[in-house]
Amino acid sequence: MLSKLRNNLSYSLIFSLVLALITERQIFSDPTAINNDVRNQIYWMAKFINPNYFNADYIASYFCQPSMISPVFSLIYQIGSLIADPKQVSQFLPFPIILITTYYLFKFTALHKDSRYAFWICACFNLYSWTMKFTAGGLPRSSFYLLLFMFLYYYSARKPLLALGSTVLAALCYPTTCFTMMIVLAVDKLYRKNFDKLSLATTAAGSLTLAYRYLWHRNHGYGNLITLSDILKLPECFLDGRRCIIMLPYSYTKNLELSQLAIILGTIITVIIIIAAVNHYLKTQNIKQPELLWTSAYVSIALFITAHFVLLYMYLPHRYIAYTLPLVPVFLIASSFYYLEQKQQKLALYTAVSITLIIMASQTDSDLRGLSQAEQGVLKYLSQTPIQSMIAAPLDFASNIPTYSYRSVLASNETDIPFHQGYHATMQARIKDLKQTYQNPEKLKTFIQKYQIDYIVLDQREAHNISSLKSCIEYNNSRFKVLNARCLAN
Repeated sequence: MLSKLRNNLSYSLIFSLVLALITERQIFSDPTAINNDVRNQIYWMAKFINPNYFNADYIASYFCQPSMISPVFSLIYQIGSLIADPKQVSQFLPFPIILITTYYLFKFTALHKDSRYAFWICACFNLYSWTMKFTAGGLPRSSFYLLLFMFLYYYSARKPLLALGSTVLAALCYPTTCFTMMIVLAVDKLYRKNFDKLSLATTAAGSLTLAYRYLWHRNHGYGNLITLSDILKLPECFLDGRRCIIMLPYSYTKNLELSQLAIILGTIITVIIIIAAVNHYLKTQNIKQPELLWTSAYVSIALFITAHFVLLYMYLPHRYIAYTLPLVPVFLIASSFYYLEQKQQKLALYTAVSITLIIMASQTDSDLRGLSQAEQGVLKYLSQTPIQSMIAAPLDFASNIPTYSYRSVLASNETDIPFHQGYHATMQARIKDLKQTYQNPEKLKTFIQKYQIDYIVLDQREAHNISSLKSCIEYNNSRFKVLNARCLAN
């Protein structure tokens, strides 16, 4: 029995590692390939290489606040920076994260059935995680499943002190996980009518740790946190999925009518009814599933709704359902393979292999972003400019400059995040001035003096009116030009 458990655990970990190597293979051939979201975290990571980076940078001061940085991940990157660049650490960190996640998922599910059931759960989860919902590249949110499964395992195994420790760890890593854990714990205890001191201590420890990290957001140096009423007035928050704070498109929220609200609420209620119906059917058929899985699904929907009314004090609302709800179909599909294998082993294995190959072959997207030769050339040049240089560049390309050149930018798409009112207003003003300057060379001198710009980057694929100033060009390739701002201002 023990050898069978070890074998299935080994198979689960090997399958996880193989999927990870296939999905993240780009990092082995392209050293510039990183997860998109690393680009707004590089400000605090870079400090481990050189504390003089970004010293007088408004954007860096925002992202380097203690409340914006996970102390656990900060320690990981600090240790990792002793042997590698932070970008390289972010490339390889997903591998140990997903392996540890798989280990705890296996241990949790093996408690409810046998080890073969746990193997199928882990296989389906890894296939989902790596091909449909990519694990973020070494960032705090990539630890969501690890922390959740760690907590569920220790709680289900009746190891309260370790469950308490995992709750505190979640609060220090990723608050969304901690909120979910604490409410799942409370709901489960209320259902069982079995509240004990250690359960209360776990909830209290998580709450205090969250308060320690996030309470001072209420009186923030960059303005108060944006509220739901503010969001309804900010159409720019809905330009794309990355900056969409709530799950509703602007067209619905701009002039929210009763009929539209009914559709939104009806959709949520329908999802709840479907989950409840499936859970009830499984119980009537005596098909056992981890009860905490269903509790987590209900809790995540409740937190998703609640988070909109206390927007950002509970972090991004959509993160609650984006991670937990997909676990329901993952578990159901895995259970189907488990029961199919008991009746027709070969059919189950052949079907699983075929589906895996089809999904992997059809994979067209990745969580990694690399650089073209032209981009690498201009970024290498900018990295040789004075360390405190301020650079104005097109918003998309500007997102790469702090990451690869370790130089400050006036604004970028990755850093234009509408979380705090003061910071958001400042970034919007910068972006407006930047766009106007690219189109109107007469404003160059005022623009350069106002923001103390040292270099201006031009992307020759975009329309602008200042490319004719050839005497100020310091670098030029097939796509980019770098102009000396001091020369332009004279």
